[in-house]
Amino acid sequence: MRKMKRLAAILAVSTMLGGTGAARAETFDIVIGAGHPNTQTFVKLLETVFIPEVDRAMEAAGKGDSINWTTGFGGTIVKFESLLEGAQTGLVDIVVSPNVIRPSELPLNMFTYMAPFGSDNVKDTVEIVRAVYDRFPAVKEQWARFGQQPIAHYVYSSHNIIGTFPIEKFEDVQGRKIGAAGVVGNFFTDTGATAVNGNFTTYYNDLQNGVYQGATGPVAGMAQANLQEVAKHLNVVNFGTQYVLALTMNTAKLESLPDYVQQIILDAALKYEEELSTLEETETAGAIEAMKAAGVEVHVLSQEERQKWAESLPDLAGDWVKRLEDQGMPGRELLLFYMDELRKRGATPARDWDAAFR
Repeated sequence: MRKMKRLAAILAVSTMLGGTGAARAETFDIVIGAGHPNTQTFVKLLETVFIPEVDRAMEAAGKGDSINWTTGFGGTIVKFESLLEGAQTGLVDIVVSPNVIRPSELPLNMFTYMAPFGSDNVKDTVEIVRAVYDRFPAVKEQWARFGQQPIAHYVYSSHNIIGTFPIEKFEDVQGRKIGAAGVVGNFFTDTGATAVNGNFTTYYNDLQNGVYQGATGPVAGMAQANLQEVAKHLNVVNFGTQYVLALTMNTAKLESLPDYVQQIILDAALKYEEELSTLEETETAGAIEAMKAAGVEVHVLSQEERQKWAESLPDLAGDWVKRLEDQGMPGRELLLFYMDELRKRGATPARDWDAAFR
């Protein structure tokens, strides 16, 4: 009888421990969204790199926890123009958030756009972006005001123009309408061209319907949007790499997760960033060849014509610095830091945007 009682006690303790272990295994719900479809590389890699990397690391941690992902791409959960607010309100937990269309909310993030014709090296520019965040806390604070934080950064390869006409000299753009996302429109101020707001979700139809005769962006993105079907001239203007967007996460959501899960997400985001930067560079060459095969003519603007274009623009950087300084933000210091970092990495900007501040 004594043995039977002892056995029953052992079984009871075993059951309790087993139940406790099962209760500890948790499933965390995370919603991830983007305004663009998964034909764009920066969205596709969320499915092929970021999410699988998180899942792999969660399993390797051996705690039995898992993540239940809900994905909403192509604006199915949050529309392109409302991604910042989508993460702020918790409608999505992680989102691909474009800087380029939010100059008022994220003014410090505009440094590449306010000093165009800089670098054409994606990985160098990603390094500079991270250095800017490390050097200037105010840049992170912009996102904090919207209840989120960047966990990865995406830099577009050098911007060019695909259109229905060739650009072989600076004057060829005069009288044309060019599609451009947000502040990219500044690249056409005082050039004789008219910038019309657009992006990779609108370019195809707008070019096809004659809303404008050209569209601005990185070549790989153009190919992924099939713009070569409706425009047969790729004009390599080389406006320079652009810090287009960040992968951000709702801060309250991130902090609600166990520490080890937070670290897994941050590590996976860095992996996503690295893979994205590599692909952004390698896909550009492939996209150009694919466009040629589709009958697209490639026109490369000379350095002399690029400089003429750069010099024709108003003082974008100076005006930007003034706006920032008027709001108590470190505009001058950020511009000088950015230009120094460009030159440190071997870039020769077509215009010395920082000259007036030296």
